[in-house]
Amino acid sequence: TAGSGRIEVRYPASISAKLVRRRLRLVSRAATWHRRWSLIWGVATPALFPLILSPISNIPIVYTFWRWYAHRNAAAGADLLASASLEMAPCASLDGLASRAWSSAPIAPDEAAGVAEGMDDAVTRKLRWLRRAGYVPPGE
Repeated sequence: TAGSGRIEVRYPASISAKLVRRRLRLVSRAATWHRRWSLIWGVATPALFPLILSPISNIPIVYTFWRWYAHRNAAAGADLLASASLEMAPCASLDGLASRAWSSAPIAPDEAAGVAEGMDDAVTRKLRWLRRAGYVPPGE
């Protein structure tokens, strides 16, 4: 949860908690790597500013800024993960989601709401957004 220094980690019950903790520890150790690359991309971005005046596309500037931003956020996330206390919570309903993700058939929009417990509101909001944007027909 935000601001409390405690993070609830929900994972499929079929996976061992030890494996999940190992993966989270691996992610949290990447903070120095992300800080280093954030610095490199941060230096590269202003170096490309003269390209704004040239007829060359601005894509290299946008790309370097995006890479700096992504590494900065990843380093902040890794720091948060390393400093927070983790509350491990196996969730049997995520087993069904994982098995459905590996199958070739997509999950129907109406089925998606009940796949993971506690996620009904988020799925409903996302479905509403997808329908409004035209990605999902209103009847589905």
